[in-house]
Amino acid sequence: MNNQTNTIVNLSHLILNKITNLIDDNIDKICFSLVCKRWFDDRDKYLIFNTDNIYISSVNSIEIKDFKNNQYFRLKSYENIFHKSIESKNDCVLIIAKNKFNLITFWEMQRTQNFIYYEDKIREIEYFPSYITKIDIKTDFFDEEDLIHFYRALNKSQSVTELNRCGTLKYGLPQSIRKLSLASYFNDELVKGCLPANLVTLEFGTYFNKQIKHGILPESLVILKYGWVYKISPEIGVLPASLKVLSISSEMPLKVGSLPHSLEKLTLSEHRILPIEDPGVLPQSLKILKGIPHSWLPVLHLPNLHSLSVTNQNLNDSGTINFDQLPSNNLKTFKMERAYLLTGTVPTSITNLVLRKSKLDFDKLFPKTLQYHFERFECSIDPSQIPNNISIDRLVVELKEPVTSIPHQIQSVSFNTESWFYTKLIECRIPRTVTELKIPFKNTKLPIEAIILSQLPKYSIIQSFYTIQLPIQETKLAMFFIKSRTFLLKKIKDCYINL
Repeated sequence: MNNQTNTIVNLSHLILNKITNLIDDNIDKICFSLVCKRWFDDRDKYLIFNTDNIYISSVNSIEIKDFKNNQYFRLKSYENIFHKSIESKNDCVLIIAKNKFNLITFWEMQRTQNFIYYEDKIREIEYFPSYITKIDIKTDFFDEEDLIHFYRALNKSQSVTELNRCGTLKYGLPQSIRKLSLASYFNDELVKGCLPANLVTLEFGTYFNKQIKHGILPESLVILKYGWVYKISPEIGVLPASLKVLSISSEMPLKVGSLPHSLEKLTLSEHRILPIEDPGVLPQSLKILKGIPHSWLPVLHLPNLHSLSVTNQNLNDSGTINFDQLPSNNLKTFKMERAYLLTGTVPTSITNLVLRKSKLDFDKLFPKTLQYHFERFECSIDPSQIPNNISIDRLVVELKEPVTSIPHQIQSVSFNTESWFYTKLIECRIPRTVTELKIPFKNTKLPIEAIILSQLPKYSIIQSFYTIQLPIQETKLAMFFIKSRTFLLKKIKDCYINL
């Protein structure tokens, strides 16, 4: 083959760059450059590494050249590309902490976060470089001068778009901030102009409880989260028309017209919930409604709603949920976290159903004249009770009794338990259709013939707090990964590992 005229070999650097940018794994990028001599010789002209997979970490320095991980990079032929890729990174995270012991998960943060700066060194920072876009404050700044210096440096930056656990607004914030969360102790009066004009997400801390007046919240705001202490009903027009997502205390009284007509998601905190005095307080635009009491269901009519979760605040009263009284005919997701008496007919439009801790009368709730298909079905009953008119992609089971049967056609099975002290016994064969198995228990036991290796085409995921017994008869060499208490059993052709 004449490489000087070969079309593939002589692809332009622009096309080669486009191709390698579609490859996530940096090892695969390197392998690509080794396909032919020209691609290797010209690697500096088109190849850039994926910096999402390269950890840049430095303590008391925000210079990207000071990161520690360069000592582990040994490929001299790709060193220039490596440094060029690092210098192009533009989404670094900075943590401000009181000291090393202020970070409970210091070593994990040092590995996953880019820069960590201690409070007593904060005056060394004159400005934040353009590659720092997110700052997490993990200290309360006991020295006012340190606090002033920090905000002076912050206001010189126009690259920071996210600021978490902000403790004060009196020193101002740069207009580049799009996402802002306030510290739990923050309870200052808000004045006009104190928030960045282009703010998209705002989250108040736990104890904020000051009246918000007209014109305070920016017109660009899309997501707003109040703390559970906030119980002041917003006046009509206070919440901007741009608002799409709102989280409020369940004890906040609502007035008709106080919620914007553009609102799509409303979440109520799980505390004592006030009765709904007028169903008209909830806008017809709502698509997701979370945390409402079951007593609201008969009076609501929300035709655009496609996701609904119900929370029972009275533990001594299970209450009744009638599926014939759901507020929308277009529901796709229905969740309940506690036990209820269930009546009526489950709509066939629902594809994600969570019925925790409740007894199920399948003949009444799921009539045999109807066919159901659930992408996810979560329950607290033996899977053997599931009738044939129900097909499930992902099954999540939470119960103490032994599992005696698992329906066929299921692709993913997860077994949960309320306590680590129970031993879970699975007395059945895992269907051949299962490609993912999640067992988050102490001492889970399966029969020796429970799993056939050939039915696991890619991954079997075992999440465990302690030990898991997963007997498999035939085993060969395979790769074994351990990360965050999750064990990944990865198939390499026809090889597996015995766990």
